[in-house]
Amino acid sequence: MRIRTFALLATFLLPLSLAAESYTYTGNDFTYVGNLGATPVFTTSDFVTITFTTSAPLPDNLGSGNNFVSVVPLSWSFSDGVQSDNSTDANARTRFYLDTNASGQIVAWDIWDEFDFIPYNESAFIESFYSPYSGGSSDFANDPEGNYATTGYPALDSSPGSWSAATTTPEAPPFALLLLGGACLCGVGYLRSRKRPAS
Repeated sequence: MRIRTFALLATFLLPLSLAAESYTYTGNDFTYVGNLGATPVFTTSDFVTITFTTSAPLPDNLGSGNNFVSVVPLSWSFSDGVQSDNSTDANARTRFYLDTNASGQIVAWDIWDEFDFIPYNESAFIESFYSPYSGGSSDFANDPEGNYATTGYPALDSSPGSWSAATTTPEAPPFALLLLGGACLCGVGYLRSRKRPAS
């Protein structure tokens, strides 16, 4: 009976261990914008924002300095104050190259999102790059087809923005919990029946 109670309790506590980590980059205001259209849209009050979620916190010393490592997030979103894109866009191409320090904090990155606009089928970009090893730093937003009648980008070697991280615990569907609980109880019952001496 104790084993069955423990298995049932573990079933309901299991989702608590499924903690994901969300990282958000907030860039500085653009230092320069170039407007190709008659109606400027990007301004020096716009900035790049990037959010992505991983199934677990990023490991310590990822990349070990000047050696960016590719990361595949569970979900992501990009914004530059005018355009936005997220992981529901099946046509987007993204890259997440990261370095972390001994505490798992992001200290270097090369992240971009290339996405298309219909009917032009031309790519727009939102990008952030920072390398303390080379000293390079830039946030970039581009709309080559003029869908917003503008192209905006900051000066190179601008100071990098900041990162924040938050742990989230996704809710497991109730039906999945019932299935998992039933499977655990059946397994425990099977093991107990095998230990009973033959009559």
